[in-house]
Amino acid sequence: IGSASAHFLAAARPDARIAVIERDPTYAIASCTRSNSCIRQQYSTPASVRMMRFASDFISTAAEHLDCDINPKPAVDFHERGYLFLFTDSQVEVAGKMHEMQQLEGARNRLLRPHEVASQFPYLCLDAGEGYDEVALASLGLAGEGWFDPWSLLQGFKKSAQSKGVQYLRGEVTAFNQATDGRIESVVVLSESAVTRLNVNSHVVNTAGAWSSRIAEMAGVSVAVVPKKRCLFTVDTQDKSKKEVWSHAPFVIDPSGVFFRPETSGLFLTGFSRLDAIGWPDPDCVGDTEEIENADHELFEEVIWPILAGRCPMFESARMVGGWAGFYEVNPLDHNPVLGVMPEAPNLLFATGFSGHGMMQSPPIGRAVSELLLHGEFKTLDLSDFDIDRIRRNEPIVEALVV
Repeated sequence: IGSASAHFLAAARPDARIAVIERDPTYAIASCTRSNSCIRQQYSTPASVRMMRFASDFISTAAEHLDCDINPKPAVDFHERGYLFLFTDSQVEVAGKMHEMQQLEGARNRLLRPHEVASQFPYLCLDAGEGYDEVALASLGLAGEGWFDPWSLLQGFKKSAQSKGVQYLRGEVTAFNQATDGRIESVVVLSESAVTRLNVNSHVVNTAGAWSSRIAEMAGVSVAVVPKKRCLFTVDTQDKSKKEVWSHAPFVIDPSGVFFRPETSGLFLTGFSRLDAIGWPDPDCVGDTEEIENADHELFEEVIWPILAGRCPMFESARMVGGWAGFYEVNPLDHNPVLGVMPEAPNLLFATGFSGHGMMQSPPIGRAVSELLLHGEFKTLDLSDFDIDRIRRNEPIVEALVV
């Protein structure tokens, strides 16, 4: 989000002096590099659908937008396979209403009845089983959905910003110096060799993700965005249908919340994030490396694998060959972005709380941040639904399709 914001801001204001402070330029525990790196237009809120239409257009033509000295230009390796959401009978009415809204907002997806799902995806079992329900409806994305290479997109944004004069500084923000009205006048940065004070002429943008609450506290602001550990697993299977499924499968989301998609080298990637819904331990984290050193293999064995094997029988012979963990920056109010400023620090702009969607939402959010900084309002897409003040008012814009 930080590099996307810098890219769009520098493109709009070439004379602006912009610095991005990175604690770890290797991005070893950054959420983006450990993410599922997927993109979809199927959301339950209209503003999110609008955002993701722009995001998918941007990502599918990233090399045209990320003008930098990289040769060849960044290629994000976009696999446009679509999302396949599976719904139970109790979800059919809501799914139909979401589909109508998505169509009005320009998303391209199609509702499928069970016989259509069985015909198009014969490797899926639609019946009920232990821990999972019968499928009564599905929604398939026809365009602008799939997965991509997150490292390439990150580096593309960064190199593009640098080519426009943006400075990247290695260090950790440790304090703010503020005026009596809360306005930030300088930022204290700790590096390996020195403590530096950077003067602020305009704004500070908090895009620290899982660590954004820590940054907010330095300015005397409380924002309920918490790090949560989430795990992904790579799976291999010796089933004879593996190659065909791997070559054509979309990103499949079971009604239980378990998901899978093809990964490189004939493997599949799978995970589950709705831990609170099943009573699985889901404590708040503090953002330390040690918290995500290991994936939770018990989660795979006890929750994910039984549903995978039931919903897609080829996974009965599945063998987990790897796994890793990373942080979601969770906005517990509604799992939607947190954008804007608060009166305690009127020049501290927040862009955080993406709850697992930050990588895919980086193009529209980066553009929105640049518009707020330059114009004080949104100029292209109206994202006022996600204004930070709704957190204080306790007025959620609930996202129903959280993956």
